Amino acid sequence: MMRKSNVSLSLLASAIISNMAPADYLGPSPYLSFDDVSAGASISPFSDTTFLNFYIENFEDGNLNTPGVTLREFASTNITTAYSDSVDGDDGTIDGLATGSTRSLFSDFKTSSLTFDFSASALDGSLPTHAGIVWTDVGRNNGGTPLSSDLSENTIFEAFDQFGNSLGVFGPFSLGDSSISRTTSEDRFIGVVNINGISAIRISMPGKNNWEVDHLQYGTVLLPDTSSKKPEISVKGGYIKLDVIDGRSPPDEDCTATDHYGRMIYDPTNNALFLCDKFGWQEK
Repeated sequence: MMRKSNVSLSLLASAIISNMAPADYLGPSPYLSFDDVSAGASISPFSDTTFLNFYIENFEDGNLNTPGVTLREFASTNITTAYSDSVDGDDGTIDGLATGSTRSLFSDFKTSSLTFDFSASALDGSLPTHAGIVWTDVGRNNGGTPLSSDLSENTIFEAFDQFGNSLGVFGPFSLGDSSISRTTSEDRFIGVVNINGISAIRISMPGKNNWEVDHLQYGTVLLPDTSSKKPEISVKGGYIKLDVIDGRSPPDEDCTATDHYGRMIYDPTNNALFLCDKFGWQEK
């Protein structure tokens, strides 16, 4: 619902903008362990973050069973240990190889994408603010070492906000090498941070059906309590960038709760600014 009013721009300048911070994509970055010091810089960018809750799924028990996440596509952890490309540190030693019976999540010659959906209700009522995954290997479709064409601009990553809207496609990136023998130097972390919540992440290798990932990781940071602070906007030496709609009304579902109040959105076609308050969207 929209309601037009005559509130002055000075009032807008004191509104709370609850979704002003953009999402940040991370990586691809070398990854040998979540936080093992012997891995040097090849660790998770989340390893030094303080979380309210945080989970890593390493698939070592053969299942995806960390709380609050499900996989849309079919995949398997039953790839033979001659080829299973787990994260290096999962075997206890950082040495450039995944050895022993360590496991990864394998596309099983069936899918070119892996989409992980998060459930706020299973995660103490909040969606993750941080999420990522480690890409570990690619082979030729249906088996064998990859062709050179399999290694070029082959991987994309996409995250979705708290409403299920895409936060943009990240990539493509050229990942992998000519080996399918459990080497780990090519392993790469890709992730996202969105303080408003992440409902899903998807990693894809379009046209490929023989690839692996590992170390799905996600968590929620404890945001500062601003309930006792006066609403304000403070910008120094820069700009405020609002979300934009083009010639249409703001979505009603984006202005239905008290924590939505103060949101602003701009329509450049009609040169209209909208503010969310208890009456719904107001055109200013």
